[in-house]
Amino acid sequence: MSKELSANTTLSHYRIINKLGAGGMGEVYLAQDTSELGRKVALKILPSEVAGDKDRLQRFIQEARTVSNLNHPNILTVHEFGKDASSSFMATEYGRIPYRVDGIPIGIQKPADDEGEFEYICAAEVSKFGDPLPELVRIEIPSRRCAVFEHRGHVSTVGDTYAAIWNEALYERGWAPANAPVIERHSPSFDPETGDGGLSLWIPLAD
Repeated sequence: MSKELSANTTLSHYRIINKLGAGGMGEVYLAQDTSELGRKVALKILPSEVAGDKDRLQRFIQEARTVSNLNHPNILTVHEFGKDASSSFMATEYGRIPYRVDGIPIGIQKPADDEGEFEYICAAEVSKFGDPLPELVRIEIPSRRCAVFEHRGHVSTVGDTYAAIWNEALYERGWAPANAPVIERHSPSFDPETGDGGLSLWIPLAD
């Protein structure tokens, strides 16, 4: 199984910044084009063990070819399809989402399962839903009562804040968390490349 790419790993002429998500056809990373263009891209990577499957590789190539031939404001632009020694990848534009509300992407943490495992999603807030883009999943979260906590440290220490919330803050106030997604909203000063700047944690509460 392919190892997840870490920040500052280089693939072709792209430098990995962070992972955005994963699906059945590969992983998606935010990356910086190190050529003179210098743009940020969404880099979709087909792992080596999948690239060895001719049918799945052909579907990946067909997807890149189909999207690259489309020209519509609600469809991502494909910059490049390429290969290196271990992977095939598709570089698409990053940042243009129909009806997107200005601001840094938010994090959505789905409720944990019985083993304590949970899914974390990097998401963008939109004012309304349009046609879904090929790389995106539509998630609608109903309005509900939440407790909001501030995390002011580096993003790598957010686990300590969560531990304090679950083990102390909610209990002391007599609140019970709902079985619903937790939302992380980054502060205006948050820097997604360094992880500094702080964020607020919106914990859904049971009625």
